[in-house]
Amino acid sequence: DFKLIEGNFQLPIYSENCLQSPFTIDKVSKMDTVPGASVLIRIAKMPEGGKPPEYISSPDYSTGTYLTNFYEATKGDLILMEQRSKAPSRNINDVIDAWKGKEGHNKQMDDKERIDWLNNYLKAVARTPIMENRYHESYAPDEGIEFILDGFHNAVTSLHLVALCSFNPPGEYYKTPQNTDGAFIVSYVDAESCCTSPRYLERPRGFRNVNPELTNQLIIDIYSVKNEKGETKITNWGWTLLPLFERTRDSIFGNTGAFMLPVFKPPVPSTLLADFASSADVFTYLNGLTNLPQIKYAGSMSAIVRLKDARFSTLFKEPIQFGKLTKSYLPKASLAEYDYTLAIDKTLAIKPKLKTIIPKGMLPDAVSYTHLRAHETLRYLVCRL
Repeated sequence: DFKLIEGNFQLPIYSENCLQSPFTIDKVSKMDTVPGASVLIRIAKMPEGGKPPEYISSPDYSTGTYLTNFYEATKGDLILMEQRSKAPSRNINDVIDAWKGKEGHNKQMDDKERIDWLNNYLKAVARTPIMENRYHESYAPDEGIEFILDGFHNAVTSLHLVALCSFNPPGEYYKTPQNTDGAFIVSYVDAESCCTSPRYLERPRGFRNVNPELTNQLIIDIYSVKNEKGETKITNWGWTLLPLFERTRDSIFGNTGAFMLPVFKPPVPSTLLADFASSADVFTYLNGLTNLPQIKYAGSMSAIVRLKDARFSTLFKEPIQFGKLTKSYLPKASLAEYDYTLAIDKTLAIKPKLKTIIPKGMLPDAVSYTHLRAHETLRYLVCRL
């Protein structure tokens, strides 16, 4: 027997294709939802006789009559709701008129003509997202951005890798005298991950009041760690960078997304950092410099990262979702060499794991833990900082 779930409900609005097979609750829970938005619904039995009931106006939300078990507003959602409540009210016709005006269509239209214009203007292909979430709100410096290093792929070393991250500009970490303000370390690696595709388990790093310039980047400096005869040996292994902002029309947005970044051979070219900071398309600039000895790709190694507006906590919630990885920063001429798919990831399951190469003194009790923090590495790099 089945029982109808009756009541008033608040639900999240999913922005991914639900027609995935198999369709499971676990998949739904990992889907992106529209930041700061939800839908209110009411479910009731049809009256006896099958006659639809007369319309009953919706209850006041503030009375608590809507069940919110299915929708958990995040801190970012609440911030967005507050900001939107203060925005000028606009009806849909005003929005369409403003949109078509920017496209050069200034003819006055009635409601039907507006809908016809939308149908002709909006085009979708098989891979068109249901909703583009990244441009809901322009960047708010007081809320900031969040960064996560999820892992590396095609690392041509069976060593423990850690990352030392810093902002450019100002690039102070690479100047003399060295200024370590804002630099941070990512070393909390998953010991169960593959040696050549290590994954990391650190929480998102939040940064407020980052200057919203298109040329702002995060430098990711990569070090390998090896224990030799009881001593920790640190070697600079490579570097990459991540653009922090993008411009759409006349607004600046956080560069929200999940990205594969090409890794370059070390060291970070400190003499070129000022040039990086003046380039709005830094990877095209870098690709044009690969004839120089200090700019060479480190094979097909890549860093896998997530960056998002701190208010967009409902986007890119899960690490390394292959269908969501943006590969536009990778060199187009050798894109296939960087390939990383679910099928490739499954083959890595039988490859040597990090816990087999990291010295026992750096591993916690394997029975109680499945990951580690590389204490020796952390102490070493903190001393450098």
